[in-house]
Amino acid sequence: MRCQYSLLSKSAFIAVLTLALTGGHAPAHSQASTTAKSINKAAQDCVGKEMWKKGYGLKSGGLGCAASVSNVLNKAGIAYVRTPVTLYMRRQILQGKLKVKEFVIKNGEKGGIDDTRLNEIARRGDVLVAFMNPLPGGNIGPKAHCGIIGAPGHVFTNDWNDGIWKHGNIHDYFDSYRYIRVLRFL
Repeated sequence: MRCQYSLLSKSAFIAVLTLALTGGHAPAHSQASTTAKSINKAAQDCVGKEMWKKGYGLKSGGLGCAASVSNVLNKAGIAYVRTPVTLYMRRQILQGKLKVKEFVIKNGEKGGIDDTRLNEIARRGDVLVAFMNPLPGGNIGPKAHCGIIGAPGHVFTNDWNDGIWKHGNIHDYFDSYRYIRVLRFL
């Protein structure tokens, strides 16, 4: 009788070990929810458009981030998020009918976003909210911003310079904010 051995690559070994340790289930962070996939697709499909224009009576896209994210979430099937204000949008998401988990990215720290922390937490399709003042108070207007996590290190967001929905470097849009949260639909 002949025994056959096969060598696994390091990544294959880790995957097999992870499945064994989790009872045959992949870890939750490696699988995007159906909702997250819908949000990510809607965010991609909207790139290049003025997403702030629909339904909120805004005169320009300079303060159109929450209206844009609300409209993208609506395209993804989340109809109960409807506001042009980031602080109120966060509340609607957290109090809505879908289960959501909130993660802290920055909690008052000055300086840029910690990429290691961001990459440990954020997943495609997560909603990103940012404020200059601490939560729960937060703030509205130009001292708040929001978007949707895209590719690692990138975010879909309304560009306050021209009101166009873009997929850009997260640091360009969010580093200056001191309180940043990730909202994940479960």
